[in-house]
Amino acid sequence: SSWDLGNMTNKIQLDITERQAFADGMEFGDVGAYERLKAKARYAVDPQAAAQTGITDLDKAPVNTEGLVEFAADVMILTPVDRSKGNGRLFYDWGNRGNIRALQFFQDAVGSNEPLSSDHAGNGYFFRRGYAVAFAAWQGDLLAGDGRFLLDLPVAIEDDGAAITGPVRSEFILEQAGVTTQPLSGWSNTRSHPTVSMDTSKAQFSRRPYADAPRELVPADQWMFARNEGGIGLDGVAKQTAIVPSNTNIYLPVGFEPGWIYELIYTGRDPLVLGLG
Repeated sequence: SSWDLGNMTNKIQLDITERQAFADGMEFGDVGAYERLKAKARYAVDPQAAAQTGITDLDKAPVNTEGLVEFAADVMILTPVDRSKGNGRLFYDWGNRGNIRALQFFQDAVGSNEPLSSDHAGNGYFFRRGYAVAFAAWQGDLLAGDGRFLLDLPVAIEDDGAAITGPVRSEFILEQAGVTTQPLSGWSNTRSHPTVSMDTSKAQFSRRPYADAPRELVPADQWMFARNEGGIGLDGVAKQTAIVPSNTNIYLPVGFEPGWIYELIYTGRDPLVLGLG
């Protein structure tokens, strides 16, 4: 399906990719059974239009043959099978970092990013009243995993096609001992800005016990842009580790001291046009 947005050049297309019975076909009062639709919302927006004024780096996003910037979002809709029995209203769940929460919070349902069974219907509050419930991605820097709703955004580039680079500051605070590797974003589910250089002398890595305490610089030869991978080695017996160079991870051999504030300032690249979310 697609929608005409009036005089705007922006476009939205909703591609239904999956349709299944929800809650094992359970009947919710007079409304009846629900179904689950999974879809991809495909957007195309005019970077010159007034409606997009203020979106950072939109003018740096690649455009299609019509001069529009394209991006796409995961969408899920729970709706009465018989639309005429619905109440004509939609409850929209923004979600939290790609995770959907409405059914869990409003209906005492089992939490899940893949609601499908009767356990995910909970007490059926929305459904007995005929609401359609929709979920859609809006945060563009999330990584795939755990069924998170993802927003696929363009990477901003210079007019000549070169990568955009700039200073990035990341903070790491660990609660447990023994951690040696962290993504540069500081979060396992969040995209990191890749470092431009693997040379640690071109970055600044420090630590301090409190927010207002003086920073203690960590010498450049005592950490790496890398990740620590573990698994079964070639002998097939003992668990072994490998230090793998990575432009999106930091490796500290001595480990991050729990409770301390670690700060990394480096030159990163490839910013997303996050304001489209």
